[in-house]
Amino acid sequence: RGKSGGVGQRVLEVFEVERFQVMSQQWCTPFLPHDHEMSWRWLDSTGYRHPHLHPQLTREQCAARAAPPIELDRGLYQPSSDWTIEVNQGTDKDGWLYGMAWKTSSWEAKQGLFDHFRKRRWTRTYT
Repeated sequence: RGKSGGVGQRVLEVFEVERFQVMSQQWCTPFLPHDHEMSWRWLDSTGYRHPHLHPQLTREQCAARAAPPIELDRGLYQPSSDWTIEVNQGTDKDGWLYGMAWKTSSWEAKQGLFDHFRKRRWTRTYT
């Protein structure tokens, strides 16, 4: 989803998501059968596969990327900043928020006992 920045600018917002794998005690790209959209790893604000993911990448290729694999029309927009992870008082030091599910009503900066899901917000400015 794009938001207006300054004059002639758009700020693109992408959410990265991970699920806690109990057996390995590690965070990974969502993998459960009901994680269909989340298994792309890079989502829009509604929890669906981001509409600007590079169209030629597979789900596995998108999930393996360390930064958002976003492709905007180069004829219309040029990136004017690098990708930035939002870090503030409401997140942990790496920008993660923890919760029970994507649609949870409360997100915390620290993982709780039942928090098997986490997300963080990335932004990039385009002109």
